[in-house]
Amino acid sequence: MTVRFAIVGCGAIADYLHAPAISAAAECTLLALVDSDLDRAKSVATKYPYATIANSLAEVADIVDVAVLATPPHVRVSIVEQALSLGLHVLCEKPLANTVAECETIQRMTQRAGRIVAVCHQFRFWNNRRQIQQMLRNGDAAPQRVEVSQGTVYSWKSASGYTVRRELVPGGVLINAGTHPMDTLISWFGDPVKFEYKDDSCGGLESNVRMSMVFANGTVGNFRLSRTCNLKNEIRLYWHDHAISMTNNDPFTYVVHRPDTDDEDIGCDPANSGFLQPAIDLYNNLATATRGRETTEVDAVEGTRVIQWVESCYKQKRLRSLPELAPIPGLTW
Repeated sequence: MTVRFAIVGCGAIADYLHAPAISAAAECTLLALVDSDLDRAKSVATKYPYATIANSLAEVADIVDVAVLATPPHVRVSIVEQALSLGLHVLCEKPLANTVAECETIQRMTQRAGRIVAVCHQFRFWNNRRQIQQMLRNGDAAPQRVEVSQGTVYSWKSASGYTVRRELVPGGVLINAGTHPMDTLISWFGDPVKFEYKDDSCGGLESNVRMSMVFANGTVGNFRLSRTCNLKNEIRLYWHDHAISMTNNDPFTYVVHRPDTDDEDIGCDPANSGFLQPAIDLYNNLATATRGRETTEVDAVEGTRVIQWVESCYKQKRLRSLPELAPIPGLTW
């Protein structure tokens, strides 16, 4: 018998990622679509006519096992609390919450309820990134340097627009888009021991970020993130005699770069089962975890780590005095 899912919040990410991934996962069944705006739920349901449409999670709690919270993070704590009180396991979209304090509240609620609360850091299921993680766990030499470059002109069709509403979020591109590459770095190297953070905010939400960092194993990093610039959208790791790169649109391949030789493409999934596969793997992992057959990849404790880093970045920025004049758009200070 498959594990039964309800999606709460039927905006863009539910339609683009969660509903199709659940439907394609062998261990999972999508049974309910929940939104306070029924028209949004009905819009997603056109592709899944067997799913029950509801205004509230309580209406469908008796027919599902897991609630997927594809809602903005400012309401995360209250909906996690409701889902756990109904006896459900939970998958939260990233970030887990807006603040470390809220994340810790979710952790305590999870412990009391005896249920799983997982976080959708689905890049941990990208085969090429898992390959790097396995290399490092096997004792391969750590890279001397890692470079992260991620940015496009912002065009996400958010139903609520929460990512650019200062009253709903503590920051801009870092806590929204930056949590994925930051979580990748944490999964590879652990939490940074030192970092220097800069962004372009003069009191509003940042659109451009630059950060340098050092990890406990000695790897140093540089990180650039943007909502206004089209960047390389890749992660590149450097050893003394070669480099490895991977892009943000291919979960299955990385490229080895060596001096004086052609680049070598390395495939990490011969079946090349499609861009949705990592999310499918995440859902199958969660489904088996709810049955006690394995642990979930990113629980609430693990999901808090990236928010601790993000919050520390914003704290570091607040210690700086505002410039006398606003910088040129896109520059950080």
